[in-house]
Amino acid sequence: DAADVATAFAEEKAEAPEPPAQAVVAGADEFTSGEQRPRPMHACEAWQELFAGILAADLPSRLLAHLGALHFEARKDAMRLFAALLRCGASAATLRDSVVGYVRGRPEIARMLLEGCGQPEAALICGQMLRACTRHEELVTLLLEEAHAGMVLIMLARHPSFDVASDAFESLHGLLLTHKAVAAAYLESNFEEFFEAFNDLLKADDYVTRRQALRLLGELLLQGEFVRVMLGYVANDNFLRIHMNLLLDRSPNIQLGAFHVFKIFAANPRKPPRVQKILSRNAERLCRRIELLPPLRVEDEDLYQDVSAVLDALRALTPRPSSESSPASSFGCSPDGGSATP
Repeated sequence: DAADVATAFAEEKAEAPEPPAQAVVAGADEFTSGEQRPRPMHACEAWQELFAGILAADLPSRLLAHLGALHFEARKDAMRLFAALLRCGASAATLRDSVVGYVRGRPEIARMLLEGCGQPEAALICGQMLRACTRHEELVTLLLEEAHAGMVLIMLARHPSFDVASDAFESLHGLLLTHKAVAAAYLESNFEEFFEAFNDLLKADDYVTRRQALRLLGELLLQGEFVRVMLGYVANDNFLRIHMNLLLDRSPNIQLGAFHVFKIFAANPRKPPRVQKILSRNAERLCRRIELLPPLRVEDEDLYQDVSAVLDALRALTPRPSSESSPASSFGCSPDGGSATP
């Protein structure tokens, strides 16, 4: 029963050929895997009864509280069991409310998961558990609204440990793009706070941080559910300056990532006056910069079309007459996102 499972985790030895906890986890993985094959009714009922007992025994929370005392293989088993519970809750209607209600009723679970995401020795395990929670719309709301997971993960994305930072980006991606309507509502309500923190990732010294942040931002802004977020983003002249600076980055990948966000600014038919003014005064230099983007492959047809459309949009702007031509290597933007040519 569930009490025996808890004892098995506590006593599990790595050298045992088939520890009881591993047998339960293996069975749980098989039961909740996406394979569509017939299972005897009594087997389904037995597993659902076991999962209900595991929740009643408060095993997931207890395992998280003592995760640091478990050896590595037992930590992985705890993660697999936790993930199986969340999968079962997503697929079995009889358990869904129990699983979601269990996690919602224990705010310490979200807190412990986020704390674990910041510990190099536990980040990969806790990150997978956190992403398992994003299967459920209600838990995404909990993580964003009550646990402030978005802000915590942005902070962890700049962690000196590569494993911690990379896993934080993966979890942030799942948190924002699994249940998009929930995430969009959160971003609309917390727009300034969220993007003030997120845009700091775009200005980080670390190349990997800048690239992953650009990739996530570009994917998010182009999703239909985030259209109001996108319109708010491209209406901000300070955000425009950041991406103009990133077009000057020495890395070709950063340049292309910045272009995929910059093109939204350029294509916006309702540019606010300050955005319009900055683009107009820098139109000629921006065209020269974009024409110097890394050589495109023949198969990059969509990108060719995007570049052509952006160049047409910029050339259609009326720049202020100038007695001297500025080089394409500068837009008058400081490296920290300071003012472009106003």
